[in-house]
Amino acid sequence: MASKKINYTPVVEISKLIHAVGRKEFIQHLNKEPLSYRARCLAHCYRCMNFYEDGRVDCMVKDCTLYSIMPYSDKNMSRRRTVRMGQEARKAERDRNKAEVSDGQDDSETL
Repeated sequence: MASKKINYTPVVEISKLIHAVGRKEFIQHLNKEPLSYRARCLAHCYRCMNFYEDGRVDCMVKDCTLYSIMPYSDKNMSRRRTVRMGQEARKAERDRNKAEVSDGQDDSETL
């Protein structure tokens, strides 16, 4: 007796999905939109972590082939913090420059 192949399509309420890395990619996958390799991996992590219902944490499955790009692994979180701190430093520098320029403009207008 031949077995039938079951076509499983998950039923998901998109409005209830937690906003986390991989959510957008998972929704694109459900809409059958083309995804890049990285987007497919992020969508897989999102689904494998049960839509991060327990929080955005490291899955701790170090033998998973996708663990190196898992968005909430300790290694990737420290990299994200470094980037975020660099962005904050650049923003603070821009704000200082704007303040200096505006201070210089006020002096020239009063002369």
